[in-house]
Amino acid sequence: MTELYRIERPPSEQRSSGTGRWFTADLVDAYWYRKHGGPQSRVRMVTLDDREAERFRVSNFRDEHPARAYSARHVAEFFIGDDEVLDRAVELTEEEWGRAVRAISSLLPETEQEIIWQRR
Repeated sequence: MTELYRIERPPSEQRSSGTGRWFTADLVDAYWYRKHGGPQSRVRMVTLDDREAERFRVSNFRDEHPARAYSARHVAEFFIGDDEVLDRAVELTEEEWGRAVRAISSLLPETEQEIIWQRR
């Protein structure tokens, strides 16, 4: 199974028609996006079987797919264009997000680790 994460800014700050469709499977990336998304940002997650997830990995899209033009990291980014799959994404509570971040805290810079464990 593959867990995909996205950080959503408040609706007033969302800008493009692709909003809500970009995900990452990398929790370190998700942590960074959340940190830079601001305190009002929300974390959403969708769990897909590995084969289904690969359908949405940008590096697996044809060269002419529009998402490839907007992606800087084709292997790390997922673009979910299927509304039925998007509807399965759930918002994580702060507690759930905190557990996920603590699980990867050793991969973060030392100053970030200290902040995470102090919140525990």
